[in-house]
Amino acid sequence: MPGAGESGGSRSTVAPLTDGLAPDLALTLRSIVESAAEQVSAQFAILIASIPGEHVSTFVTFGFPEEPDRTRELRALDSIDDLPELTGLSCIEDIDRYRAAHALPPRSSVLTNLIGAPIYLDEQPLGCLYLANKRGPRAFTGEDEEPVLAMATAAAAAIENARLFRVEQRRQQWLEAALEMTRVLLSDVGRIQAARVAVRLLRGVAAADYAAFVLLDDAYQGGAIAFEAVDGLDMGHLAGTPGRLQGITARVAATGEGVVSPRITEEPDFDPPAPVAKALSVLGPGMYLPLAAAGRVFGVLIIGWRRGASDDHVAPTEVRMVEMIAGQVALALQEVQARSLVMEDRDRIAHDLREVTVGRLFAVDAHLLGTVAMISERDARDRVNDAIDELRDTNQQLRSAISTLDQAETSEPRPASDLMIDEIDAARTTFGFTPRLIIHGSLDRDLPPYLGRELAGGLREALVNAASHEAPSSVEVDVTVTASQVSVLVSDDGRQREQQPTPGALGQLRARSERLGGSCGVRQGATPGTTVVEWKVPLTIPRASGPR
Repeated sequence: MPGAGESGGSRSTVAPLTDGLAPDLALTLRSIVESAAEQVSAQFAILIASIPGEHVSTFVTFGFPEEPDRTRELRALDSIDDLPELTGLSCIEDIDRYRAAHALPPRSSVLTNLIGAPIYLDEQPLGCLYLANKRGPRAFTGEDEEPVLAMATAAAAAIENARLFRVEQRRQQWLEAALEMTRVLLSDVGRIQAARVAVRLLRGVAAADYAAFVLLDDAYQGGAIAFEAVDGLDMGHLAGTPGRLQGITARVAATGEGVVSPRITEEPDFDPPAPVAKALSVLGPGMYLPLAAAGRVFGVLIIGWRRGASDDHVAPTEVRMVEMIAGQVALALQEVQARSLVMEDRDRIAHDLREVTVGRLFAVDAHLLGTVAMISERDARDRVNDAIDELRDTNQQLRSAISTLDQAETSEPRPASDLMIDEIDAARTTFGFTPRLIIHGSLDRDLPPYLGRELAGGLREALVNAASHEAPSSVEVDVTVTASQVSVLVSDDGRQREQQPTPGALGQLRARSERLGGSCGVRQGATPGTTVVEWKVPLTIPRASGPR
C-alpha cells in the first residue's frame, strides 16, 4: 500500500467500544478502510459505526503507528469527535483553520486535512468514514468523492449483513431453546424440576440476569402466586414458595397483556412481593409476559437484565422471541395441568373403588358366607357358593384395576440420591461396615431419571467388584456430577486374589459404560494397596445407545 511505512509501522486496528462485534465483520471493515485509504492516497483512515438494534459500536483505524498507549490514534479520534455531524460528503482542507472558523477549541492531532462520508442504511445513520492527510501537495478534491462514497456504502452493506446474520443466529438459538423447554416441561421428570430447567434455559439464551415463572395459585384466597421456578440474582431458593399477587404481576395476570420496559423498576406499578423486592431493584430492562393459553392466564414470565450491564437493552427481536417462549411455556403448562386433572380423577376413582366398592363387595361376601351354613338344600347352597366365587373374582379384578391406578399416580421416579443410598445400605451387609459416600454436585437436579437408575446399577457392580477382594477394611465411593458427565470412583484396600475370578461385575460395569457412551477403568490408588474403579458416562447419551 503506498506510503504504508511512512508513519513508522502503520497498521489497521479494530477497537470495539463494547464487546459483541462479529469477527467476520471486523475483518470486512478493516479491509474497507485499507482499500479506501489506498484509493484516495490517504495516510490515515477512521471508520466509526454501530449496529442498529444492538448496543455494539466500533471504530476501525488505519495508518497510525503502533504505540502502547495509542496516543496519536486517540487524539485523532478526539479531533473529529466534536466536528459537525456529517449529513453528506464533506472535505476539510485544513482542520485547524476549520476549527478556528467554527469557534471549536483547538486539538493536538496528526490530522491536517480530511474527507468524510456518512454511513447510511435506509436513511438511518450508522456512522462515518473519514480519510485524512492526502498524500502529495494537494488536499482532497472532487475526484476523491466517488471512491469514498462507494466505501461508505460498502461499510453500510457489511454492517447490515452482519446484523441480519446475527438476527437469524439468535432466532435459531431461541427456537432451539423453545423446543428444549417444551420437551422438558412435558417430560416425566416432575413439574417443579422441569420448570427449574426451563427457566435456566430461558435465562441462558437471553443472557439475562434474572428469570422466573410465577404461577397463579388458586389454593390461596385473596390473590396469590407461587414462584414455580426462579434463576439468577441468588434467588433460586425461592422456587416453590408462595407470594402476594401485586404490582406489574397483578396487572399482567388481570389484563393478559405484557409489560416491556427499558427501566422496569421505574414503572408506576412496579411493586414486587417482599421476598424479591430488594434483589429486583438492580434491574434495568425487564419484561413481564403472560403465560396464557385457551383464553386463560396461568401465570407470568418475568425476565430482566441488570441496570448498566453490557446487555442493558431490549431489542425488538428479543421481545418477540421471549413472547414466543411464553406462549410455548403456557401451552406446556396447560398440558401439565390437564394431565394433573386426569391423575386427580384416577386417584379419586381408585379411592372410591378401594373405600366404597371393594368394601361393600367384601361385606356382601362375608354376609353370604354366614348365610351358607343356614341353607339346608344342597342345590341352593351350591348356587350361593358360586355367587361368592364370582364376587371374589370381581373383587380381585377391582383390586388389580386399583393397583394400576395407584402405579400411575406414583410413577414419578425416585431421586438418584435415594437410589445411591439404597446401594450403600445394601453393601453394609456384604462388607460388615458402611462404605463412605462423597457426592460433588447435584445428583437430583442435574441427572436425567434414567441415568439415576444406571448410576445406581453401576455403583452396585463396582461394590460387588470391591467385595471380590480379600478382606477390604475401607471402601470409599466418590461421585462427581459436572455439566457434561457423571463419574464414580470406588476405591478399596482389599487384597487382590492370586487367581482373579471371571470379569463378572467388572465386566458388566464396563459393558454398561460402553452402552452409555462412557468409559470404565481400573488402576492402583494413591495409597499403596488400594484399588480404584473409575466409571464415567456423559449426561447426554448417543441416540443409538438409549437407556434400557
